[in-house]
Amino acid sequence: ILLYAADGSAPSGRLVGRSQRIESVVVSPDGKLIAATGGTPALFGEVQFWDAATGKLVRSKTVSYDTLFGASFSGDSKRFAFCAADHGVRVLNVADGKQVMRMDAHSDWSFAATFSLAGTHVISVSRDRAMKLSIVESGQVVDLSLIHTSVPTRPERISSAVFCLQKQLV
Repeated sequence: ILLYAADGSAPSGRLVGRSQRIESVVVSPDGKLIAATGGTPALFGEVQFWDAATGKLVRSKTVSYDTLFGASFSGDSKRFAFCAADHGVRVLNVADGKQVMRMDAHSDWSFAATFSLAGTHVISVSRDRAMKLSIVESGQVVDLSLIHTSVPTRPERISSAVFCLQKQLV
């Protein structure tokens, strides 16, 4: 991960972890952590948490047998969601790295996960062209949407989703 000066003029640092590939990088809402998801294809997925002030690795967690995608912090910076090539969506406690949710209802690679404004739900999207809303506390899927497959311009995959401030899904 390359860090740049705020004005973009020059690199200011580099964060080197174990993964051969980094697929997603996000900064926590409180600005204290930089998180990355990635891995080494067909070997392992990795979540990395870095101290934003010092550039020191806070925690590295190996998850799954393949690459991870779609990093997202909850609004209070206490939980972290991500997706995986193993079709799963997971949520970790940032403080200890423990998994608090796992949802395996997608039928293909999951690419992005994001928290609801309240942090009680996660929406995920996948290469199966499905968007699923899950309850964080239980992992239960409570809503499912599929992109209509007869539309001639349908996407090959859905790669991101967001909740907007008006509490609607975009």
